[in-house]
Amino acid sequence: GGERQRCAICQALARKPRLLLMDEPFSALDPLTRRKLREAFRAMKNELSIPILHVTHDIREALFLADEILPVVRGRVCHKWLLQFMLSAREGFSCTDAATGGDSELYEDIDLPVRIKEYMR
Repeated sequence: GGERQRCAICQALARKPRLLLMDEPFSALDPLTRRKLREAFRAMKNELSIPILHVTHDIREALFLADEILPVVRGRVCHKWLLQFMLSAREGFSCTDAATGGDSELYEDIDLPVRIKEYMR
């Protein structure tokens, strides 16, 4: 599954862009393919040396791939997080607090603790 998305990523990279825009690039993939592509993309992103704007609803994907995270709540960027800050946070860093500034009603579905270091490997 996800052949279209994989082809689109390859086509975009083949053009050697100065900026890469990715909107939910791994969303339609099966879990195994998603994991493999995330790992490959993470390894490749340093070689690209270009800015990448990666839009995702998956906090784990953002933690795994991003250098900076700009959460958007109700259409507005509400924070800018550097992963260095997140890594220094306590083990039980809350996705809800992080994504919503403590307003848990905004994202009831992400009310889970994230162990940041697990996703940075």
